[in-house]
Amino acid sequence: MSEIFARELIEEMENFGQWSDGKNEDERLAGGYENVPTIDIHMNQIDFQREWLYFLDEYVRPMQEKLFIGYYQKVCRFRIKVEMLTNT
Repeated sequence: MSEIFARELIEEMENFGQWSDGKNEDERLAGGYENVPTIDIHMNQIDFQREWLYFLDEYVRPMQEKLFIGYYQKVCRFRIKVEMLTNT
């Protein structure tokens, strides 16, 4: 994160300009309802979702895990092979 990144992100959002109206009804969401309404632009609206999630995972998550001990955001991925044994 840098000042340049922040300025460019703000500029991108302002140029896009399709801000939500801050109401509970939000057509951008699958259910159409925003629990905590804000005036915002979603990252997927500017095709920046993947990059934003990368930023959160690489820069924000490590700080969050140090500040909030025991709360881990990274999903633990593993594979389990289950074999069912039956007596016949």
